[in-house]
Amino acid sequence: MLSWILVYSAIVGSFYTKFMRYMLPVYPLLTLMAAVGVLAVVRGLPSPLTDPLQRVRERGGDLSPVQNATHILHWLLGLLVIVLGGTIFQGLALLTSIASQIHVSRLRFGYIIIYVLAVY
Repeated sequence: MLSWILVYSAIVGSFYTKFMRYMLPVYPLLTLMAAVGVLAVVRGLPSPLTDPLQRVRERGGDLSPVQNATHILHWLLGLLVIVLGGTIFQGLALLTSIASQIHVSRLRFGYIIIYVLAVY
């Protein structure tokens, strides 16, 4: 699946004019791959519910509900930062690649309009 995405994206990316509609077949697959990646990261991390309890029991103490909730919130906040950071990075990369291209035909049309308005 990854090879198809790479080949298809390379072909569509090489077009002079890039339309988002040609990338629509890739978006669901990228979404599924991102979800699998997030699940892999989550499963690789220590569980926010069991890990603090395990450490407290090893020390012979008890974990308060506030400490447990704080640990869960920190864990979820870290995951949220990772996901949103990637999304923001992708959006800014797209914005700068589109905004950095000069469209000659639009500039010519603008100059023609300015010339016509200045003459009349």
